[in-house]
Amino acid sequence: MNYNSPKNIQDILLMNGLAPQKRFGQNFLISKDVREHILSVIDIDPGSDIWEIGPGLGSMTTLILEKLKTGKLSVFEIDKGFIEILKKIFNNRIEVIEGDFIKTWKKHKTSSGMTDPSRIFGNLPYNSASLIIASLIEENSVPEKMVFTVQKEVAQRIAAKPGTKDYSSFSVLCQFACDIKIETDIKNVAFFPVPDVTSSLISMTPHCRYSSIKERKAFSQFLRTLFKARRKTILNNLKTVELSQEKAGGKNITITEILHEKNISPGIRAEKLDVSQIASLYERLIELK
Repeated sequence: MNYNSPKNIQDILLMNGLAPQKRFGQNFLISKDVREHILSVIDIDPGSDIWEIGPGLGSMTTLILEKLKTGKLSVFEIDKGFIEILKKIFNNRIEVIEGDFIKTWKKHKTSSGMTDPSRIFGNLPYNSASLIIASLIEENSVPEKMVFTVQKEVAQRIAAKPGTKDYSSFSVLCQFACDIKIETDIKNVAFFPVPDVTSSLISMTPHCRYSSIKERKAFSQFLRTLFKARRKTILNNLKTVELSQEKAGGKNITITEILHEKNISPGIRAEKLDVSQIASLYERLIELK
């Protein structure tokens, strides 16, 4: 298959009675230079265990397999037509996990008895990229490196700094778990069909700076509470948090007092706090819940 040729891709799809599905975010990467750049960012060791999300017709799958020797490649694909093509092309050289990644990855990890793979890569659908990334972080299943192609706006949210319009609970969750790097932007003409948006390639590498916070789902829920009304103050957004007087040594401690204890003004908005401030505040609140 010529992965650089839109016509060849279209012919293969027509022969198999298929067409790109917008709801699955199926845009094929037809730029060889971009594919090779992505491969260099993934930085594959020959013995790596790798998960690929949404392989499509296998353009990146082919390159990844060329780098693997003793390692294993598992691909997650939701489109039944593409699954059949992948099985024909790659035979038994890859493991194909069928279905929605968010619904299948935990079951696959458990049933295979494996720890986290060393790499997770994917050209993520625009409408579910944030959900996919959040599910991995919340379950504390972050490998040595994750490399994703996402809509540029999603990449900007992931890497956003405090005080900017893109900074959100999702930004904090990602940066709480990983160092983020926007590697490059990818023009829409690198894809077929040509999407209406620019994409970005991001890499996410775990840093373990907040390893004392074990319950990541609970932390993620706290972030949503903290950011639930952007125009409201931190104090307003946290007013529903209940504190235990018993754990406070019998004192009737308040959210305001805890904020002052952490040198945080009750009157500012969550978007002004950096990740370390939020993590420290969360740990203190958990002590008193």
